Amino acid sequence: MTKKKRRRNEVCKDLPGERWKTIPGYPDVYEVSSFGRARTWVGKGRSMKQGRGKVAYLMNLLPDKAGYLRVRMTIGPKNIKTPFIHQLVLLAFVGPRPEGYLTRHLDGCPQNNVICNLAWGTYKQNADDRKVHGTNKVGEDNPNSKITEDIVREIRVLCKGSLKQREIAARFGISQQEVSQIKRRLIWKHVD
Repeated sequence: MTKKKRRRNEVCKDLPGERWKTIPGYPDVYEVSSFGRARTWVGKGRSMKQGRGKVAYLMNLLPDKAGYLRVRMTIGPKNIKTPFIHQLVLLAFVGPRPEGYLTRHLDGCPQNNVICNLAWGTYKQNADDRKVHGTNKVGEDNPNSKITEDIVREIRVLCKGSLKQREIAARFGISQQEVSQIKRRLIWKHVD
């Protein structure tokens, strides 16, 4: 078994125009920047109990399956959190998340966590953003889709004939409710 190589702490150097703020609700040893970076004032053998050190170290940003970046933070003994960096940037620079709101990436790129690209918004605003960015997965683009647009067209033709919806559903391996929704254009609306 090979020994895992330990990551060296990289000293944080400010970029031109970058602003840093402490994250509300987290220990004051953690900060986020207006450019979507995170740093800690604990490192190189310094424990959280000793408080802030004199040197800040950059923190690793860890991508999840969807490409959103997380950061690993120790809150107390044995209490580790991995919040999204975009939420921390908005929390520090804009304020707490209003109830019923979520984070919007205005350009549609989950790795771009610059403060001017982030905003709190409603689910509807976020859905509208996905349509504008072309990241809205509908129809065949949706990985959970069981059928294609050609099959949808065929189902609509068959519904006009004498076949029952149950028979059509069995033919294509979907439910009778889905056939009904396709026929009434409640789903797959974008298909002619």
